[in-house]
Amino acid sequence: MQEDAVFILPLETCPHLPYPAMLLDGPTVERLLADGDHFTLLQPEGRIDHCQAYGVDLSRRDRLRILDAATKQSMLSIRFESANIYPQDWWHAVHKARHMILILGAVANLAMPSPDGDMLYWLYGHAHAAVLSLAVYTWGSGVGMLMPGQ
Repeated sequence: MQEDAVFILPLETCPHLPYPAMLLDGPTVERLLADGDHFTLLQPEGRIDHCQAYGVDLSRRDRLRILDAATKQSMLSIRFESANIYPQDWWHAVHKARHMILILGAVANLAMPSPDGDMLYWLYGHAHAAVLSLAVYTWGSGVGMLMPGQ
């Protein structure tokens, strides 16, 4: 059985994107794409729409969850072996922005060198993307997107 793969796009490689981004590859991609028209085809200089159907839980450094906004159920939950999966600058930037771009595509396309230096070059016209809002929770000590101590 194939597992989902996540690739965090370093901030310096995608300065043209309005928010920090990550790429998701695997069986969950088909489920998310089949669930409606929530993701747009990724194009150079193309618009990436905000998705109201899903949110993202980045409240902990060792976990990623994609949430169905209507049911609050997890569409995807990945627990990482290390709490250092997210680069520090990316982690701070995504929480400051309160949004991130989720790109649904093949991780293998990132390995091919592009003629213009754009890391996303081989994903254009093939991958889909949407801007997701970060989930907000109530904690014993207040309200926020980060679990206390993260």
